[in-house]
Amino acid sequence: MVDWLFERHRKATRVALTELLGSLLDDEQRDKLGAQMDEEFWVGMQVNLMDWLIAEGELQIKGVRQRVSEYLLGPGGPLLTATQRYWLQQLAQSSLRLYDVTDVMPGVQMTLRDVLDADAAPIVVQERSGTQILTSGMQLGCRVLRIREHFECSGSVCLFSTPADPSVIAQLRAAAQEGQGQREELATRSGMIIMSAWVRQYVDLPPTPSDAHAGDTPLLSTDH
Repeated sequence: MVDWLFERHRKATRVALTELLGSLLDDEQRDKLGAQMDEEFWVGMQVNLMDWLIAEGELQIKGVRQRVSEYLLGPGGPLLTATQRYWLQQLAQSSLRLYDVTDVMPGVQMTLRDVLDADAAPIVVQERSGTQILTSGMQLGCRVLRIREHFECSGSVCLFSTPADPSVIAQLRAAAQEGQGQREELATRSGMIIMSAWVRQYVDLPPTPSDAHAGDTPLLSTDH
């Protein structure tokens, strides 16, 4: 789906990603990150932004703004298998939420508890690669999808090696109170709070001597 979007709508997709990045970081912060973070970070950033774009973003196509998930599932979208359609439908209905990691089986699964919903049951999520670096006590923002009889992450992960700043939790709680009855708007606002907090935790990292790639942001320059 990502390759198809870039093949058919490269300019619109790049514009949408640039706008999304701009909503998370100003120019000075982006330049600072470009000077400090390596290509692996920017690849991870691109994964998170593409996940957001496909789940709930919009593209300007022939002068009309269209929700990406609806466009991909519609008659003008790519040829999808039944499994791909099901996954995309689940993605479009999901929201980016903040979770406590309470248990990890490396290479197998992790147990997550919703930070904002103390009454919610823990969720056991099947995850191979991501659980290799996770430990109990971490927090992460992710989209949890129900794939028939089990749960999976969509692929996007906003990892906090230490618990998120209390101000982030306060923002999420305030958004939840203000957005009661407006599920879609609340999900979008909460997701942006999580993504912004995730990326801003890197802004104040001190540069290292190996940071010789100042201003290099593969997100906006790598071909797909």
